[in-house]
Amino acid sequence: METQAVGCALGRVTDAGISSLPGQIRRRALRQGFPLNLMVVGEAGLGKSTLINAMFLADIYRSKGVRPEKTVCVTPHHVELQEGGVTLDLTVIDTPGFGDMIDNSSCWSPITGYLEHQFAGFLEAETRVGAGLGRVDSRVHVLLYFLPPTGHGVRAMDIETMRRLHDKVNLIPVIGKADAFTPEELLEFKQKIRAQLAASGIQVFTFPGTPGEWSTSRTPSTATSPPSALSSSPTTHSTSSTPPTLTIMRTSGAGS
Repeated sequence: METQAVGCALGRVTDAGISSLPGQIRRRALRQGFPLNLMVVGEAGLGKSTLINAMFLADIYRSKGVRPEKTVCVTPHHVELQEGGVTLDLTVIDTPGFGDMIDNSSCWSPITGYLEHQFAGFLEAETRVGAGLGRVDSRVHVLLYFLPPTGHGVRAMDIETMRRLHDKVNLIPVIGKADAFTPEELLEFKQKIRAQLAASGIQVFTFPGTPGEWSTSRTPSTATSPPSALSSSPTTHSTSSTPPTLTIMRTSGAGS
């Protein structure tokens, strides 16, 4: 009798709509949109702006209010993008002219300070009465760290900066303007970078299906493991007769 009662109770719970929860969550997510906070770090001239525009198939960096003519501090800029009925609330976080100073001994300080400030703000919001109601998560979801295509390994400044960042954010090192290398040179350069990151104890984000171990003695599969090699172009080519269209719904810079 007891077993039958439990079975009946479970049957009533199932009929109450548990099976429809995934669809409800999906509809709510589509209605509210998806947030993405993306920080880009690297010296000037490595194709950061071109990559961001290519990633989202829109001229984001030239949109009104997205980027000031000169960045003097770490500043978030918000863009609301819509494609196929799905809304992306994108925050692109610019960084100072990284590595452009004569003295770069503390060039990472504004970046680490910004990350820690977002953590502190999120913790304060969590402990406040009514936490979760209208709260906006401003923590950085991912950081793209651009490495110059020197071919000689990672500079000491970049190693020290990534060492101070890797435990605060999902760090993804990328090689800018990688088309400057031949395939053989690129593979050798990536192996040098992996060896330096491993020796410095720097952990980076690895995508599902990518090798998780750092080693210079791996098979040629290292060509698909971090760091990623990028070569961006402002020209878009589509293999579809009806390429996807992405609309900039709203833009706002700091202080707006």
